[in-house]
Amino acid sequence: MRRLRAWLSRLGGLFHKERRDLELAAELESHLQMHIEDNLRSGMNSAEARRQALIKLGGVEQVKEEYRERRGILWLETLLQDVRFGARILRKSPGFTIVAVLTLAIGIGANTALFSMVDSLLLRPLPVRDPERITVLAFQQRNGPLRSIFSIPDYSDIKNQTQSVFSGLFGYQLGLDGVSVNGTGERIQSAYVTSNFFSVLRIKPALGRLILPSEGEAPGTDPVIVLSYSFWKTRFASDPGVVGQSVSVNGHLLTIIGVAPRDFDGVNSLVSFQAYLPLGMAVIGRFPNNFMVNRGSRSLYVLGRLQPATSAAKAQASLSLVGQRLSQQYPDIDRDMKFQVIPEVRARLGPGRKDIAPWQDYSWAWPRWCLCWHV
Repeated sequence: MRRLRAWLSRLGGLFHKERRDLELAAELESHLQMHIEDNLRSGMNSAEARRQALIKLGGVEQVKEEYRERRGILWLETLLQDVRFGARILRKSPGFTIVAVLTLAIGIGANTALFSMVDSLLLRPLPVRDPERITVLAFQQRNGPLRSIFSIPDYSDIKNQTQSVFSGLFGYQLGLDGVSVNGTGERIQSAYVTSNFFSVLRIKPALGRLILPSEGEAPGTDPVIVLSYSFWKTRFASDPGVVGQSVSVNGHLLTIIGVAPRDFDGVNSLVSFQAYLPLGMAVIGRFPNNFMVNRGSRSLYVLGRLQPATSAAKAQASLSLVGQRLSQQYPDIDRDMKFQVIPEVRARLGPGRKDIAPWQDYSWAWPRWCLCWHV
């Protein structure tokens, strides 16, 4: 407590410096005159009496400097002096000031943006329970490139044959859809998700409910939609009454059933989803009607949650057997199928590594995306 009071006293010494310096000067002059009078009474002349008094005090200016150091915080006082000096220089050169400020602003903004990108891509875990157990599935054929999109029949076979190592496999397809709310239309980034998408991730809705495991198992069924929290907040003004309302998506009426959690924007670090629809509703997003049964139609990103006692190596071994079975059963499409299990965080890295990157297989979506933007 005593140290705190002393520190606060020294901090107060930074203010009203002129008044404090005047008081110090008056006090030193009083002491000097007292010593001079003593010297005069001892028989010294005026000049000698003053010289001896100054020697006894140790030098007036030195005493003032020592007092100022004890009174304030020297480094902070020096910093304030430097800031004031810099401000005077900048006022004299407005052109240089503008260039300096803009350079600092651009530098700070660039560093902030870079850190945000690195944090999103490499550092921040998914906002789900036990995110370290979430993995991304990829495959390779005939020594070709590593790919991350699967057909739904392949996904179903993998899911059914790996229940011992995965507590659940789930997936999503990217969509860029037109949404009309109260007569106003806009494009949104959506995700057509498997029926177990939210249950395997173990997340709960902020409002209403999420897609159920029984919804979206067939094309065109269960016309429902879940809004992202940010889209609900900005487009629907955080209205809790949106649950049960209808919204037009690509000209089809869908019922809003809920709102996703506040901090959940999907499982793709490059894309923030604004809405989630059952996988079967992808037929309204320009996907072909047979996409759920066509083994050659690959558009589904597949992820899995490892069983509590299962390692990625064990899951890899199990998937190797599945790949051999699919290669034998469907040689025309799945020949030489080799799977890889990649931790979700590593799957965000660039294509220069032997890891899968979410943007490596976006080529299938670009023609449809470009078409959507021009509709």
